[in-house]
Amino acid sequence: MTRPVWFLWLILVVLPTLTGCGSRLHSAEPAQLAPAPRVVGVPPANAGAGLIRVSDTEIRHYNLNRRQNRGLDGDQPFGYTVSHDNGQTWSTDITPAPEAIADARHLSQDPRTGAYYALAEGGKWIAKAESLEGPWQVTPIAYFEDNWGIIHDIVYPERTDRLVFAVHDVTNGTYTMVSDDDGATWARSNFVTTPPHEKGGVHEGVRWNHNAAESKMVQLRDGRLWMIIRCAQDHHFEAFSDDNGTTWSESRPSRFHGTITMSHIRRLDDGRLVMVWNSTTPLPELARATGWPEDVFTNREALHIAVSNDDGQTWRGFREVYLDPRRNARDWAETGGSDRGTQQNQFIDLRDNTVLVALGQHGLHRKFVIVDLDWVTATGRTSSLHDDNGDGAPDDWSTHQYLPEIRGHCSYNRKPGAQLEPHPDDPARQVLRIARPTDPELLCENQGAVWNFPAAHAGELHMSIMLPEGSQGAQINLLDHWYNPTDLS
Repeated sequence: MTRPVWFLWLILVVLPTLTGCGSRLHSAEPAQLAPAPRVVGVPPANAGAGLIRVSDTEIRHYNLNRRQNRGLDGDQPFGYTVSHDNGQTWSTDITPAPEAIADARHLSQDPRTGAYYALAEGGKWIAKAESLEGPWQVTPIAYFEDNWGIIHDIVYPERTDRLVFAVHDVTNGTYTMVSDDDGATWARSNFVTTPPHEKGGVHEGVRWNHNAAESKMVQLRDGRLWMIIRCAQDHHFEAFSDDNGTTWSESRPSRFHGTITMSHIRRLDDGRLVMVWNSTTPLPELARATGWPEDVFTNREALHIAVSNDDGQTWRGFREVYLDPRRNARDWAETGGSDRGTQQNQFIDLRDNTVLVALGQHGLHRKFVIVDLDWVTATGRTSSLHDDNGDGAPDDWSTHQYLPEIRGHCSYNRKPGAQLEPHPDDPARQVLRIARPTDPELLCENQGAVWNFPAAHAGELHMSIMLPEGSQGAQINLLDHWYNPTDLS
């Protein structure tokens, strides 16, 4: 909503024949004191929908729209996993639920009345119940046949009886459906569109152009609705409504990096806004990419979070909630099922200065993660170059390289890139060796390493780098979003 502050990613890129190493790296002190995000469970299906609070202690994640959740998981029975301790631990069994909402794509609760609502894919029907156990009253909604995408939120504007949700039309963009009679009748807003991606510059081809999609909304303190829009550009776009969703402004680039990925924004009980999204940029498009349909996704490995105390005017954090531990996997693309990585997400307020994030689609990538908001707003971070995954790469850095054949669903298989090895002068310590080996199997032989630390207008960064004799040098970049470690553009 305002001009972005500088928030930082460190990127080390190695030029031909370089062999580099570094021992320890940290950003501005004081060092991180709040606990880092921790994984507490696995959602039963796509994480972008189905997460809902039932009571002060009970939270559920429903296996919504079973037809969209097959593959690695099989055809699961419809139901939900549950936490009875405010998200700290989760059941592994699927608890049965009413079949009336089995094909819903979104669940929410109206904070004004306590009633629950379920929305179908594309917004073709809405169901209402006083309890999640039902009975559910289903009302059809007139809709466009080309609608798709997860409907993430019904918005309940304050001081009104209105229901508002956003829908994506493949041809025309995003629009909102509004109802002032509890869902009995509905009206459509104008369409909100985003510009198509075009070939040029570093791009020899065109990204998947799906227009404005999977828009998320929150009401601002001045009464406006703020829409964050998924699109094919380098940033999420945004639009505003002064009349509770009846009409929308033209869209424009937001401050949030993100390309063909889902975001989620909501207000916490204490008034703060929280945004969760992939603050990432994919590799440049190859000539084979035509703009339709999906091609390959190279920006879904990392999921990020930021917090605003002033209604979205400024933001703090831009931290990596989760860095997919399978990002170096040789079989990344060949494990069956749906999209890999962290892309889909939803979160709820745990009301103790933490949030619970559900992320991912594929069964090997989905997770529940609890995030301490003091960790999000911390002012320092240190990397100790540890390798708990056992793949030779540091757990808190992105170093993977790509094998260029598209396999599975829009994916490249991977190889670990820069590797850990003993320090040349102190074998008890680890260093990260970044090189450029000759390997024609790779999409790009260049190696790099990407590390995220907290947002800041200014600060200090300390690192140790050794350039061996004969090296042709390296590039060190400070960026405001995650960048592919092999990207030279």
